[in-house]
Amino acid sequence: MIARRNSAFLPAGKRLAVRIGINSGAVVVGKIGGNLRWDYTAIGDTTNVAARLQAEAEPGTIACSEAVARAIDGFVACRALGERTLKGKPEPLPVYQVVNAVPARLREAEAAAPMVGRQKALADVRAAMDFVAAGKGSVLGIVGEAGMGKSRLLREARRCAGERGVRWIEGSRAVRPFRAAMLRFQRSRSTVCSCLWG
Repeated sequence: MIARRNSAFLPAGKRLAVRIGINSGAVVVGKIGGNLRWDYTAIGDTTNVAARLQAEAEPGTIACSEAVARAIDGFVACRALGERTLKGKPEPLPVYQVVNAVPARLREAEAAAPMVGRQKALADVRAAMDFVAAGKGSVLGIVGEAGMGKSRLLREARRCAGERGVRWIEGSRAVRPFRAAMLRFQRSRSTVCSCLWG
């Protein structure tokens, strides 16, 4: 996965040697440090093992613990690397390498999970879809910071459109040349154009 990103964003022959270690478990989170300097961080055995897994990962790969490999099984493919002796651990631990995601399974799991704390946003989406289904046309813009759930809300909007028999056209900043076509379709009956801004 990291290798694909390297080829997409770096000049030919250049490589970003990123190593990632992932572990799961309980941690202590809080302000760590003294009066002059402190950081808000997580500490404990879980984070220590994640750091050791990062050191075990080859450049351009992701290493994870057995607990993580079990939790993501069926959604992300992992390859067993065998047991490794990690610094600070008395016994060897099984280490896995993340190979690739299974996008269809991830989408299915996300679609099945209820949206939590987004009642107002969902109500706005449903109201916009009702407006469009009534033949009035609309443009729906979903704007927010990274990680706020724009893609999930957009999928919910697409589902609402389908339930109401509304034609769906989707774009982003990368498709500005299609804006005129989207606006033309917006004027037609039972059509919604969505723009997801990052």
